[in-house]
Amino acid sequence: MRYRYFTLTGKRFEEFEYKLTDDQIFALRFAPDNELIPLIEDVLKNSLTGDAIKKAIVHWKADYHRV
Repeated sequence: MRYRYFTLTGKRFEEFEYKLTDDQIFALRFAPDNELIPLIEDVLKNSLTGDAIKKAIVHWKADYHRV
């Protein structure tokens, strides 16, 4: 997520990562690149739960690189 966010924005994810729960971060990984940034902004503004994040994703992106 850190690398992906940096690639999309040129900014560091670590600057606000502490504000997100593990559940939120895990849910965000399913958002495609074009939905990720607005969704992160919404999560930070409205404290969406992991389930709410998953429901807000329009086009799911599979996570095949999970460790």
